[in-house]
Amino acid sequence: MKKILVFAGMLILVNLSFAQDIHFSQFYETQLYLNPSSSGVFNGDQRVIANYRNQWPSISGIYKTYLLSFDTKLFQKRKLSNNYMGLGLVVFNDQSDGARLSTLQANISLSYHVLINEQNYLSAGIQGGYAQRSINNSALQWDNQYDGDDYNQSLASGEPSIMFSNFSYGDFGAGVLWNYFSKDKNVFSNNVGFGANIGASVFHINRPEQSFYGNKDKLNPKLVIYGETSFGTRDANMSLLPAATFITQGPLTEVVFGSKIRYMTEGSRYTSFIKQSALSLGAYCRLKDAFIFAIEYEYSYFALGISYDLNISNLTEVTEGKGGMEISLRFINPNPMKRSIRFYR
Repeated sequence: MKKILVFAGMLILVNLSFAQDIHFSQFYETQLYLNPSSSGVFNGDQRVIANYRNQWPSISGIYKTYLLSFDTKLFQKRKLSNNYMGLGLVVFNDQSDGARLSTLQANISLSYHVLINEQNYLSAGIQGGYAQRSINNSALQWDNQYDGDDYNQSLASGEPSIMFSNFSYGDFGAGVLWNYFSKDKNVFSNNVGFGANIGASVFHINRPEQSFYGNKDKLNPKLVIYGETSFGTRDANMSLLPAATFITQGPLTEVVFGSKIRYMTEGSRYTSFIKQSALSLGAYCRLKDAFIFAIEYEYSYFALGISYDLNISNLTEVTEGKGGMEISLRFINPNPMKRSIRFYR
């Protein structure tokens, strides 16, 4: 009976992992993962973002996710044209404890950005990647390995030496993005009177096959709609940054919305010891799942963000309300605090 329960639990875990991709509470720091047309859409020339998420730590840290993204602008300085291209790379690894179910994937994105007028950019992008899903069969525990008192790993499981087979697949996606910023902006404070972007993307267009145990299940396509805005005044260092994302994949839907309040210091004009920096406080809601509280500090080239999920779903009895912690670290070159704004972020 224990063997059946363990096996059933394993199948549920596998099916859940296939049903929905990884997600981050700091979705505003995972633009390349949400939309390939975001490659090159930032206030700088090169951008690197690292993300780490530890979900449900009260359940032995059941999910840990790592993501690293890099993007840059191409052909931006061509004469007689404000259009340019963007190139991006996203690599992520998602792990679960127990059976050590793991997904490792690398995606390359290419985007093209067209200046419609002085205030509007329209972007389109494509993405291609390669993924590997693996499972550690030796981490499974079976009924035959219980000696009557406790689990004994040295006992034979009585199961085939290879229960599940690892597999890999190609993966493709595409997206579009619209970016707007008002002419009323304070370049010195790096705040914009009003700015906005909204985009839509589709992933797993080719519906790659997914199975550890011989079936030919296909990965559901994923639709992502993401947008954010910025409200500020020309003379103030405060700005409001609402953002929201809608994701649907197969039978599952995720909706996250909320806002940050950003305060920016102007730095000293007489000494280099005090430079421009910004502090943001945010609150978001993932419907029927968690409240998210976030803080972010920007200084020169870098930005450090920390968020925490307070679980409010039916899983609360198991998680004790601990949805998980998330950390992001962003680097943009050259210093975005000293550049005039081309995109409001």
